[in-house]
Parts: sequence; structure tokens; C-alpha cells
Amino acid sequence: MSQDELSTKSDDELAAQEAAFGRMLKFWRSQMGLSQAQLSARLGTSSRHISFLETGRSRPSRGMIQRLQQEFELSSRENNVLLQSAGFLPHSMVNPATMGKRLKRQMSWMLLKHEPYPSFIVNNLGDVLMFNRAWLNLMRQAGMRAGACEVGLQMNMYHLFFSEEGMRHLIEGWEDFSCALLLQVKEQQLLTNDAKLNELMEWLEAYPGIPANWPERARQVRFNSSYDIDVTLPESRYRMKTVVTGIEPMNLSAGGTFKLHSYFPGDDATEAWWRTAAEKDGYQDLQHPLLALATG
Repeated sequence: MSQDELSTKSDDELAAQEAAFGRMLKFWRSQMGLSQAQLSARLGTSSRHISFLETGRSRPSRGMIQRLQQEFELSSRENNVLLQSAGFLPHSMVNPATMGKRLKRQMSWMLLKHEPYPSFIVNNLGDVLMFNRAWLNLMRQAGMRAGACEVGLQMNMYHLFFSEEGMRHLIEGWEDFSCALLLQVKEQQLLTNDAKLNELMEWLEAYPGIPANWPERARQVRFNSSYDIDVTLPESRYRMKTVVTGIEPMNLSAGGTFKLHSYFPGDDATEAWWRTAAEKDGYQDLQHPLLALATG
């Protein structure tokens, strides 16, 4: 963290961070059965510096935290807790490859319980991690172009909503809808200055048709923990209300959050369509690498 970043925090906030890091450092050092002198010898620093870090008289660098992670053999999540205790942003580790079998099973349960209504889970970059059959059926009924729902682990929520290959041409009031999504990403980008979020924001703003005054328009729409989405398909118009719920898995990085998008019918016609679709032949046979499946 730069000196400028530190200066924006109050003295009380800085003192709390320093105390938190010192407590964390002392805890892990004690768990390893090391004295301050022994730890300092392993790290190639002085006992005095370790003492100052534990009492808050000195502040750790990211490099020091990295060395502590290696010395204490901390997991990614434990290391991110240590980073946060020192006032640094945690590393983002929310991606499909980090999910264990237990987490996948739990996420599958949530999605399957939401049938016959569509539901999907994304990471902090909008990468789709898993979805239920109702969501896959919706995408196929919408006639996804260029294999947008067939690209396996490359699927991204923003591509589906922003691209003509996805659902953009089907979403009523798409401009206002896209502006509200952009504001959500922009807020996270400004909050974290994460390189991947910076890249995502640049990518989204490059899509054709994004209003030049999108921040102003987004303020008029504003998504909170829910949003409405109306989709026009060849045979009818469907109204959907979506609730977004944060999921913070314990075995991922601190601060790493998945988002569960749960769709609900906005009118009787949409309710009837989803229930009828789930009863049709072939519905249970739908396949996709990201499809949630019943597991023991």
C-alpha cells in the first residue's frame, strides 16, 4: 500500500490494522513454535523488526507478507486474511479451478432447488461457474448465436448480456440494463484497482451501443440486490425478476465472493412457460460442462 493510500485512512483505522496484523503474526509464529529471534533468522531480518511488526511500530510490506506466507505455509485464504489485516487488498482467487468437490456439490444443491426457475452462479469477473437446467433451457430457447452457450468454461455473464451473440438483442430496455451493470463493475474496479477488473471494464466499455453518458443513466436505474429483466422470444415476451445473493466460500480467499442469480417469474405467462418447459421430453437430458447435477 502506498503512502498516499495510507494517508486516506484515519489514525484509528491505521492503529486497528497495525494491531490486527501484529496479532495475526504472533499467532502464526506461535503456532510454528518459533521465537522472534528464530523467525527473524529464517526471514533474514532482525528480531527487532519482528518485534516492531507485532507491536505495530512497523508496517509490513507485501514482500514481507509473501515471505511469511511461504515460511508459515499459509493457504491462499489464510494469506489473504493476513494481507487484509495489514490493510492490503486480498488476491482474487474466485475461479472455477479453485472449487473443490464439496463446494461444487453445495452449489449444485442450491441451483437444483431453484428448478424450474433459472439460476446461475458467477465469480467476481462475471465468469459463469455453474447453472441449472432452467437457465440452460432459457439460453437455448433464446437461440444463442455462435455457440454462446456451448463454450464450456469460457462463458461470461457480461458477454451473454452485452453481445449480439448472446441475449442483448432480446433484452427490452437493454441500454439502461447495460448501464446499471457497468456501474456495478466500475464501483468494484475503483474500490479494488484489480488488474482483471480494469481489463473487464475496458472490454465492456468497448461494446458498441454503450451510451456515452452511461454513468448518469445508471444512476437512474441502479441495481441493488435484485433486477428485472424482460426478454422477448419469438413466441412471446417473458418477464423475470432476479435476486442476487453473495456466497463467500470458506475455502476460498478472504473477500472472494460468488454471486447467485436466482430468477423468478414476473407474471403468470412466464410462470407457466417455465413449468411447462421443465415437463417436456428432453429437458432432463440437457447437457453442458457447467450444468449443476444431482450428487450424493
